Amino acid sequence: MNKSLRYIAFLAIIPLFTAGLTTDYFTDAEAIKSQGTGTSVWF
Repeated sequence: MNKSLRYIAFLAIIPLFTAGLTTDYFTDAEAIKSQGTGTSVWF
């Protein structure tokens, strides 16, 4: 029971972690785009 609960908690944390990373990445990308640089620069 304890091991399965830990596994479920681990699976619940992963989306939060990835959502935090992707929003940070998109914020950086939007900041670069707003400076007027080409899209090929930040890809």
